[in-house]
Amino acid sequence: MGKKYAVPSIARASDSFVQGTKTVTTAGTRVALASSTAIQCVNIRAKRANTGIIYVGDANVSSSALWAELYAGEEAYIEVDDLALIYLDSSVSGEGVWFGYLSDTW
Repeated sequence: MGKKYAVPSIARASDSFVQGTKTVTTAGTRVALASSTAIQCVNIRAKRANTGIIYVGDANVSSSALWAELYAGEEAYIEVDDLALIYLDSSVSGEGVWFGYLSDTW
C-alpha cells in the first residue's frame, strides 16, 4: 500500500470540492496540473494502474527537481493558491493522477 497523508479538515459550508484527472502523455515532458484556478489546497494521487513514478513540482519539475515523487496509489497534499503553479512529469508515458481540491471561496 502506498504512502498516504492526512488531509486537514479545513472545509467550510461555502467551499466547493472539485475532482479531476491529468495524464502525462509523454514521459519527460512536464504538464500543468490544470489551468489557472484559485484554490486553498489540493490532494494529488497517482493512479493505481501506473507502473512508473509521477513527479510533482513547479514549472521546472523533473526526476531530479521535484516536490514529491508518487508511485501507484501514493498521495501528496499541497497547500497552494493556484492549480496552474503545479506541474507533473512521469517516468512512463501515458500515466497520470487523480486530484481533488477545495475551491477558494474566501
